[in-house]
Amino acid sequence: MLLQSLPAIRLCDGMAQRFQHGNPVPSAGSAGKCRVYRSPSELLGLGERDEQGILHPRRLIVMS
Repeated sequence: MLLQSLPAIRLCDGMAQRFQHGNPVPSAGSAGKCRVYRSPSELLGLGERDEQGILHPRRLIVMS
């Protein structure tokens, strides 16, 4: 599966920080896998939204 084929979610700074530390965050939208960004160009990783609207980190990207 190509990354570009997944829907994109952009998180505010506070939620992005929680997500980067491996914590689930609330997110509106349909359930399934997605790309997660802090800004239009800062990819944080891959997440998966559950049926209750919680976005769970699945793969995180560490930038140095």
